[in-house]
Amino acid sequence: MPTLSDLPEPIEKALAQTHETQARLVSGVQELAVTNAVLQQEIPEEVRTGDVALAIQKNEALENRVQECVDDLDDVSQALEEEVARRKKLEKKLKEAGVEAPDSAES
Repeated sequence: MPTLSDLPEPIEKALAQTHETQARLVSGVQELAVTNAVLQQEIPEEVRTGDVALAIQKNEALENRVQECVDDLDDVSQALEEEVARRKKLEKKLKEAGVEAPDSAES
């Protein structure tokens, strides 16, 4: 049976979830990029009026917003990775000093 120290810390769970979410968003951005490319390539310029033009603009804007979310998540992931590394380093120093680190349940 795993002990408390064997269980992932909440911050490590958050990091894993961030990576999973980022992967799904990247996939969405790629799909939007393909959709945009097809729309730009297949719909002649003279037909891109009214609702069609608006749909193309909104699709491009959505692609940009989703990409911004991917970039933001990348920043969050980096910060979480740095914090996880900092905590592990601190735990190692505490262990070397003979001090037992508090369990994650007490944090």
